[in-house]
Amino acid sequence: MNRVILSASTDETILAVTRQHKLVDLEIEQQINTEIVGCIYKGIVKNIVPAVDGIFVDIGIGKNAFLRRKDLLNEKRFPTEGSPILAQVIKSDTDMKGALITEKISMLGKYAVTLSGTGYIGVSKKIRSESVRERLKETGKEICAEHMGLIIRTAAENADMDEFRKDIIRLKENWDIIQKRFRMEKSPTLLYRESDIIVKALRDYVNKGTEILI
Repeated sequence: MNRVILSASTDETILAVTRQHKLVDLEIEQQINTEIVGCIYKGIVKNIVPAVDGIFVDIGIGKNAFLRRKDLLNEKRFPTEGSPILAQVIKSDTDMKGALITEKISMLGKYAVTLSGTGYIGVSKKIRSESVRERLKETGKEICAEHMGLIIRTAAENADMDEFRKDIIRLKENWDIIQKRFRMEKSPTLLYRESDIIVKALRDYVNKGTEILI
């Protein structure tokens, strides 16, 4: 049996991978990166404040983060207090204010940017050839998850199609990992940061025959 063993604390994350009871990989990641813009968290709704048209969310970094109505996936309805929420930091916290977050999550690839909560596939207006636009759009539709949209970047116009596909597949795999961690882990917690070894573990080692110990 294959096992992935994860231990995460505020100071470090440890990944151990075993196959048939033999250690095949061990990595330790020190939590020294304090930049949180772009990081994706599973938070918990603490307070709904109609007066400021937003909610305060505990994402586990000290001050509660602020989520504006316009940054909700469903702007017509606030989530309930105590409910978990998936959000991305768009502005760091300061001495006076908590971080600003959004439910409209995006991840940047070399050739595309993902969009959460939508199946929309768009192409940069700078790509003028209709045949190229259609080819890129159709490839994006084939690969994307049901609730993951794309904006295809100008750089994709002259990209090798295999490389373009690999970039979209990597973005989809990252999104699948985020969804899996959101279901698995308690809030508040950090779910995704580029180069996170937990992301690597779920992407590279986990399959149907893998036992996960956290």
